[in-house]
Amino acid sequence: MNDQNDRAELARLLPPPQAPALLQQRQAELRTDLLQRIDAAAPRAGRARVRWPMVAVPLALAAAVTAVLVVVPALVRPEAGPSAEDRTVASVLARAAQSAIAVPSNVRPDQYIYVKSRNQWRGHRADSDGKVTELPGPEYNIVESWLAMDPAKQSFSRMNGAPLRETSSYNESTNPRTHHFEQTKLPTDPDQLLAWLYQDIPSDKPRDLTAFRHLSDLLKFPVASPAVLSAIYRAAAKIPGVQLVGETVDGLGRPALAVGFLFDNGADRLDLLFHRDSFDFLGERKVTLRDTGYGKAGEVRGPEEIIRRAVVDKPGQLP
Repeated sequence: MNDQNDRAELARLLPPPQAPALLQQRQAELRTDLLQRIDAAAPRAGRARVRWPMVAVPLALAAAVTAVLVVVPALVRPEAGPSAEDRTVASVLARAAQSAIAVPSNVRPDQYIYVKSRNQWRGHRADSDGKVTELPGPEYNIVESWLAMDPAKQSFSRMNGAPLRETSSYNESTNPRTHHFEQTKLPTDPDQLLAWLYQDIPSDKPRDLTAFRHLSDLLKFPVASPAVLSAIYRAAAKIPGVQLVGETVDGLGRPALAVGFLFDNGADRLDLLFHRDSFDFLGERKVTLRDTGYGKAGEVRGPEEIIRRAVVDKPGQLP
């Protein structure tokens, strides 16, 4: 039997090589080792989240990098925020501040901030005998706003798909302090921003609650830079009476953490809701804590939930 026949006979008798299985095993070992190295090198405190801006790339380039991108989910770990036992109002708002500062600011002065939200505002009538009656209205309203970044331009909004209507420009506003464009001028220092929140509050109004309400209004229509938005969250933690409510779910079913403030002698609470994982601001709600003419204990009233935010070029344009 010659050498060629010998090799053929041995190939027939021996089992096929197991290289592919060995390669898969080795890949698993290398991946485990890499993840252990990443965990060992990473700090244990909550890491700042980075959101990468979306950029347009040529189709050929996108196809070329696909093979590289598919391995990323196996290496990227969800950030570890404070555990349920370690959470405080300060730690939750600090995480929200970290989340805000990681978002790149890429809005041009000629563009608009688009905000889509859902609310449940209903009117009430108080009779002479003290009885409060809720007025009829839709179960929920869908509100869309186009907020101009140019203070001289009109902003627009619509409710439930109705035609667009103009809202006053910053230059025309009778109270510029409440206009969304005011956010672009706010300080990035939390203490200075806190002083701004308390500025000009009438003496007959509860100062801490009014500052908290003002802060909530800023968050519902955000046009501020990431640095200012981060300062807003850090200032919120400094308002006396702000408390951590804990884990909850908003009206759209999203997991949330609630930060609240009691009012009406403890009968009600105003909550700010943050996504439990990303710490993005989701909206606000009022919770009735004991039976009143406006609701029963445990009832959620007047929720406002942010559905979508985006940058667009003109009023009426959808992202």
